Order: sequence, then C-alpha cells, then structure tokens
Amino acid sequence: MKPVVEQATLNDVELLVTLGNKTFYDTFHQQNTETDMQMFLSANFNKEIITEALLHPNKTYWLLKEDDKVIGYCRLSKENHASFTNDIHSTEIEQFYLDTAYKGKGYGSYFMQIILQKIKESGCNAAWFGVWEHNTTAIQFYKKHGFIKFAEHDFVLGTDVQNDWLMMKQLY
Repeated sequence: MKPVVEQATLNDVELLVTLGNKTFYDTFHQQNTETDMQMFLSANFNKEIITEALLHPNKTYWLLKEDDKVIGYCRLSKENHASFTNDIHSTEIEQFYLDTAYKGKGYGSYFMQIILQKIKESGCNAAWFGVWEHNTTAIQFYKKHGFIKFAEHDFVLGTDVQNDWLMMKQLY
C-alpha cells in the first residue's frame, strides 16, 4: 500500500503538536542544549501556534500517512517573502519532517514529490525553505530533489543564533 498525503484540519491539532515536537526534537536535540530545545519547542509546537497556522489563509499542513498512521508532515506558507526570494509566486516549505523510524526508506522522497506537485498546482513557480547549515543529511536530501542554495539568514533556536541556508527549486 502506498503512503497517503492528506491536508490537515483543525481536528489534527493535537497530532501536529505531538508529531512536531517529536520530529524536531529527534532531529536536533543532539546538537543543541536541552534548554534551547525546550524553549524553541514550547514557543513553536503548541496548540495555539498550530491552530493559528491551520486557520491562516496562506498556510497549509499536509500529513503523510502509512496504514492510517501519520509518519510525517509538512507546513507550507504562501506568504510574500520577497526579501528572500524576489519571487511573489513562491511557496515556503516552513516545516518538512518525517518520523525517524521512516527515514531512509523512500518516504521522504515520495512526500517531497507530492508536496512540490501541490505547490505547482497552487500556481506557484518556486519552492524554498531554510535549512540549518549543519544539517548535512537534509541538505543532501534537498539537493537530490533539485534545490540550490541562494542565500543565508539567521535562525534563533532558544538563545542560540544559528545560520540557515535558504534553498530554492524552480517549478516549471
């Protein structure tokens, strides 16, 4: 059975809080202090923030399901970030996470292909995101999917100011 991609609804808030906290923590806790991690998680993966994003007209969550279990999610934003992209027809992939147990098995590539198709179908001609410069596994994954680095910017995790690469892919 192929994985299924479905748009999240307000009924998925608790699921997104749990999955967001787990996947972000699993991905970054070894390279960051526990204090910075908890500060970031509590500020970004709570019911209020996720509910607000789900209600926002320019933000969309997508869920990746395998046998009715949610194993990954993605948050897209069609906000105008012209200062980064000079392109008003782009979509930011704000979050793209897969449960650790499913990494390296093709689920991420399958999910990325679906997400890029959904971005293209929404009328956008580019997808972009920020990725921590030290997240080499993710950078390799994104390069494999045609993304290229076009800039850098600061990303604050708790009290730690980190450097993110901004990467983009044109969608034709």
